[in-house]
Amino acid sequence: MRVPYRLKRGRITVKLIKTTTVAVAAGMLLLGGCGDKKTDAPKADATTTASAATDLTALSADEILTRATKAVHDAKSLHIKGIENGEGGEKIAIDMKQSGKNVLSRLTVNGMNVEFLVVDGVQYVRPDAKMYKTLNLKLPAAVTARLATMWMKPTAGDRVFAPMAEGMTMDNMLKPDGTVTKGETTTVDGKPAIALKSADGDLLVATTGEPLPLKLMGGKDGGAITFSEYGADFPEIKAPAASEVYNLPKTS
Repeated sequence: MRVPYRLKRGRITVKLIKTTTVAVAAGMLLLGGCGDKKTDAPKADATTTASAATDLTALSADEILTRATKAVHDAKSLHIKGIENGEGGEKIAIDMKQSGKNVLSRLTVNGMNVEFLVVDGVQYVRPDAKMYKTLNLKLPAAVTARLATMWMKPTAGDRVFAPMAEGMTMDNMLKPDGTVTKGETTTVDGKPAIALKSADGDLLVATTGEPLPLKLMGGKDGGAITFSEYGADFPEIKAPAASEVYNLPKTS
């Protein structure tokens, strides 16, 4: 799945994920453990206010997108889950929860997982043991197992992880790149919706109640992502304990 709605600046490829993991491993081997103090993420609203049925079909594509973006911000939080097709043809499973500006996401590529966490503007990354093993770093099994439990914190200005983390937001998914047109009406799990179309994918927006995005279809590249749990509370989105964090040297 590609623009207009995909992770624009955070395009995910296996090569980039592995580059991030190499930086993580280097930081673990070179540095001692240094962490940040634990900070609780702000709680999301428990519910989303319902509104009277709104007929979006009379609006332009840009007006619908504007209303959908506002509805997402008003909801405070959401859960995004699905499959994207990577630039190299690999399948990328995405599972992302966002509460305000705080994000917890997991990407799975070829059986390997990497997690991203953003809390109060601070970014963290955590690859799993399988990803470390594919890098042939010749690390003892105990070290690999330990690495997979740690959150690595990049420095300010990091050019490897930061762009990926910045892409992991709903705002980036909703930023159009090029012309967006209004498509046909349809349903998503029984809910009436209208499509916002481009050559690279269709965003299906609810036409009753709040004009919230319901599903993202990947167009010619395939894949599909669903949006759910608007307004939910995600207590798992919180800063890791200091003992679970290592600071990384600046990457270029």
